[in-house]
Amino acid sequence: MDVRIIPSPLRGTIKIPASKSLLHRAIIAASLANGTSTIHNISYSDDILRTMEAMKSLGVAFESEADHLTIHGNDHLELSNPLIDCHESGSTLRFLIPIFSLTNKAVTFSGRESLMKRPLHVYKTIFTKHKSTFKHHKNHLLIEGALRPGKYIVPGNVSSQFITGLLFTLPLLKRSSQLIVTESFESKPYVDLTVDLLSKFGIQIKSQDNTYLIKGRQSYVPTDYTVEGDYSQAAFFAAMGVLNGNIRIKGLPQESLQGDGIVLDHLRNMGGLFEKTDSGIHFHKSKLRATTIDLAQCPDLGPVLTAIAAIAEGTTDIKNAGRLRIKESDRLEAIQNAVNALGGFVLSDCDALTIVGKNRLEGDGVVESKNDHRIVMAIASIASMCKKPFTIHNAEAINKSYPKFFDDFQSLGGKIEYISEEFDE
Repeated sequence: MDVRIIPSPLRGTIKIPASKSLLHRAIIAASLANGTSTIHNISYSDDILRTMEAMKSLGVAFESEADHLTIHGNDHLELSNPLIDCHESGSTLRFLIPIFSLTNKAVTFSGRESLMKRPLHVYKTIFTKHKSTFKHHKNHLLIEGALRPGKYIVPGNVSSQFITGLLFTLPLLKRSSQLIVTESFESKPYVDLTVDLLSKFGIQIKSQDNTYLIKGRQSYVPTDYTVEGDYSQAAFFAAMGVLNGNIRIKGLPQESLQGDGIVLDHLRNMGGLFEKTDSGIHFHKSKLRATTIDLAQCPDLGPVLTAIAAIAEGTTDIKNAGRLRIKESDRLEAIQNAVNALGGFVLSDCDALTIVGKNRLEGDGVVESKNDHRIVMAIASIASMCKKPFTIHNAEAINKSYPKFFDDFQSLGGKIEYISEEFDE
């Protein structure tokens, strides 16, 4: 599906969907609890549906409603289907590999080529040490053999998803374990989210600096849990807010462990004007200026912050962005090409971006999304600052995380045309 966006002023109020990061974690934790849990504030994106389908392979049953999800968990870890299709969900794949190892059966994980290209060597090292099977092929991964309790040493500069996967699994083992994170610990807020979420489902993990102490023989407890709004998705509408003014975002917690909540700090550093109230965050039209942005703890904000910087006065430098090259796309290259296609100036290095801002962009081009949801939404967020309409190719990538993004965009006055009839709600 291609989407043509006609630049128009935006204003109004938007309610942000549930945090995808927290929803993945809540579904998995509830699935591992022996009993019934209810998860409130649900957003059924492609990635979430993949995690649900995977957990069904362990005997978990779901009752899906528009505003909540009832989960009948199963702590027996009996495998009914050894073929797990993760599609493009890195969270599904990396969170579940250690959990499914506990079935002690051969399990095959598959997914899109872009997913299976993403690093898995952290787990390969662990499985090899335990003399378990770990065969990573071009389009699938085969594992067999359960992880054992003990000391786990993992790098912190590849992906926090490996750490989260182990934190889900190690409490279920017969003895205690120790998880030590080495190197520079990037995206640590995502691990903090995991530890906090696990505590709500009865799992206790002690942390000391970059070491996690995990007692064995723990059990997940069925829980009623409400998922907070997603700061990662709110970032796109926050961008629209400071560029247009008169936009209010609802559904976000005042206090949150979500690392991408730092988007508000980055916007403030760029001159963004907004205030938090009991009814949400109210954004005002702002004159933005260049700054220096460190993405070490918030890599998912890279595309939208790059897009905003293209409108800010001066030259913005974005550093510690190397991990963006191993996401759904090479996001450094993808966002560089996307912004430049609209008449902006972005230059990418091995792990950095340099953006020279302009007051307005020309538009009138075709943006290649590289089938990456965050590239689509980042470019849409600066559409009002373009002089002419433009087209985003493969815009259906939004289904991965935010299927109703364009509906919400239109509710604020955004003007779009669906060029293809293949758009899937």
